[in-house]
Amino acid sequence: MIAYFRSYWAATRQPLYVLSIFLLGAVLVYANYHWNVPLVKGRFFPTLLLYALPYWLAWGLQYLFGRPSFHRHRRWWGILLAAPVLFALQSTLHFPSLTEAYLLRSCLLIAPIALFWYAFDRSRRPLYGLQRPDTWRYYPYLLLLMVPLLVWASRQPDFLALYPRAGGLSGFSAGLFEGSYGLDLFSMEFFFRGWLILGLASVCGARSVLPAAVFYLTVHFGKPVEECVSSLFGALLLGVVALESRSIYVGVLLHLCLAWGLEVLASVR
Repeated sequence: MIAYFRSYWAATRQPLYVLSIFLLGAVLVYANYHWNVPLVKGRFFPTLLLYALPYWLAWGLQYLFGRPSFHRHRRWWGILLAAPVLFALQSTLHFPSLTEAYLLRSCLLIAPIALFWYAFDRSRRPLYGLQRPDTWRYYPYLLLLMVPLLVWASRQPDFLALYPRAGGLSGFSAGLFEGSYGLDLFSMEFFFRGWLILGLASVCGARSVLPAAVFYLTVHFGKPVEECVSSLFGALLLGVVALESRSIYVGVLLHLCLAWGLEVLASVR
């Protein structure tokens, strides 16, 4: 794991840019909870701006601290413009139940990305991140780090106000819900760590990690403040792991263990 971050830092070496990203994240979190930004969610164009502007600004800051040449590549432009539109579209559609929402929104993310890969990358790389990582040895340690966070989160009133998401369901309905919830988490990893990072790795290399982390932060607006803040650091961690291992499986498993673990602990509480 340490070797991954050493490799990442060697590929970027932009301390001022990294600092600017964390300052941007702090401003976004403050705006989220001071002005109640999530109120715009549910409407397509405000939600699109909520996702697109921070993501584009995170890329633009790289031009302030260096001389990248991303703008010369059509792939970069395509993902830069299409990603916020795709995510805003799937997140603002309304469905009768949360189970249906998770299932259909996941498909609305996975299918277009798979088509993008088929059209442009199928002869050059596996479907973004869907390959075994080079090692699993660090996964148990990452999982152990999640345990105290899970226990602590399950005792917080703002978390218990949102979890368990399957509250009131039982039997087959609960199983179907948790399965759709898991698919939704997979689609998030596939989108953020697979497409936004590995899909741009041939053009941007390690510099695709932090803009994707900022995008991921905005998706967590409206969640408990601890979850929102930690999403930026978690996205950086999972982004580096995905970039160096060329796999999203570690992120998927961590995400599932964290989410389902919180479901179980919140149910017990």
